[in-house]
Amino acid sequence: MNDCLINEYAYWNCGKRAAVTGPLEEEYLSIDTLLPNRMQRAAETMDNQKLLVKLLAYITPKEQEVVRLKADGYTYQEIAEKCSLTVYGVESRFSRMRRRLRSLALM
Repeated sequence: MNDCLINEYAYWNCGKRAAVTGPLEEEYLSIDTLLPNRMQRAAETMDNQKLLVKLLAYITPKEQEVVRLKADGYTYQEIAEKCSLTVYGVESRFSRMRRRLRSLALM
């Protein structure tokens, strides 16, 4: 019985059920809050993509493969397994790539 009461208390006091709610007023429905500045975000995305293409021109195909796997969310261990490397090999590829890009003043 004690566990049931504790579970019920935890259920009703979790963040999404105990959230503070307020009335929906006109100020909450402004265009700025509903649709943030999408043009600025799109421009930033385009700039980032241009920079990425520029950076990819300066790294080797093996480094590009490692970068793509890291961008997909893989850990160093998973990248090492996929590329038949050691974790140290993956780390050294990233460090050499960063050093090269810094020397070119691209990063």
